[in-house]
Amino acid sequence: MLIPGVTKNQWSKTKDNLVFTRNFPIDSIELYFPLGHPVLIGNLIISKDLNAHSCTVTGATHVAPTHRAFNGTSDKIVIPSDASLSINAEGSVGLWINPTTLATNDVFIGRYKDGAPAGWYFRTDGATAARLEFSPDDTLHVESTSSVLVQDTWSFVFMTFDTNGNYRLFHNADIVKSTSGGQTAPVESGDDIWIGGLEVASLFFPGHIGEVWVYSRVLSTREVFHIHDATKWRYI
Repeated sequence: MLIPGVTKNQWSKTKDNLVFTRNFPIDSIELYFPLGHPVLIGNLIISKDLNAHSCTVTGATHVAPTHRAFNGTSDKIVIPSDASLSINAEGSVGLWINPTTLATNDVFIGRYKDGAPAGWYFRTDGATAARLEFSPDDTLHVESTSSVLVQDTWSFVFMTFDTNGNYRLFHNADIVKSTSGGQTAPVESGDDIWIGGLEVASLFFPGHIGEVWVYSRVLSTREVFHIHDATKWRYI
């Protein structure tokens, strides 16, 4: 299936007067934001996927052509709750991020609420700011085994999970954490998805976010590498 505006990933790269298109997987993509793209300026934006989610931006200054800048205190993008975003069976979530400050518990993206079921989030580790952490239910915490994030440096971060409870965390397309079954599947809170923070606890991300992907299937390691390779020229 061809998805208008997504098939060629919104961008082209010019070199020696030639234009090169860069593709990435679009099968089962439920949410895609190239946040620095010129058509996504303003406080009301529509995601570039088949679902065309209508989203509200608070703060998060548009910096063309690469990203939105988040202040770490109140800036956010809110995607209304939608059945297409229920990834509690299997899925993949990824972003390009650049933290202007490194602190613990800063949330890049999450579908979380105060109370049960809590929901999931992807953030800096609760103990070591330079590590990645994904929590499917605010109880289990899948954390990278080493410090990978660097202040004022772009990072490609991705996570995948399957129905057998296997999780993988990626940083710049390298696996930095892998679990082998028996883990909790992400809990769907039924709440909105927030980019740049959490609805509760004021856990906001200070920095830049360039692109966001949410898939309703498990991407292979090769696919994650391909997305990184196809989009990195905008950031590094």
